[in-house]
Amino acid sequence: EHIRKRNPFPLAHEGERPAPSNVNKDGVRKGVVKLGWSWEGRFVLSFDRAEELSERLTEIMVQPSCLVSSCIVQEWVDFDFEMRLYFLPTDEWEPGCRLKPTQIECNCWGGFSDEGRPHTFRKLDPHECLRWWDKDYEA
Repeated sequence: EHIRKRNPFPLAHEGERPAPSNVNKDGVRKGVVKLGWSWEGRFVLSFDRAEELSERLTEIMVQPSCLVSSCIVQEWVDFDFEMRLYFLPTDEWEPGCRLKPTQIECNCWGGFSDEGRPHTFRKLDPHECLRWWDKDYEA
């Protein structure tokens, strides 16, 4: 419950959707363990109960050639897909001026393996994203 105490999201009240995930509405039991700011699932392991968290922490900290002394434990967050925004300022851009993304890429995972590793990373086209968000373009 240490994660929950440090989390800015409160437990859900009666009739509300819990934030940030449905599976953890009664307390944290599911999440991921990461080495640093892992990219595209590399060095990310999921856990679904306290005993599995302990196993995943041991597994990730003893990777071959791993010299780190800490890792990140993150509560599971329900999500549809990941949206990456790339910002490439022009030569005329000045600090303090608003930047718009040069490119937006959306992707999702197909699930997790038995070992807790994410798999089936795929990019989504804008039509798929809009379908998932009920054609809410502004969102």
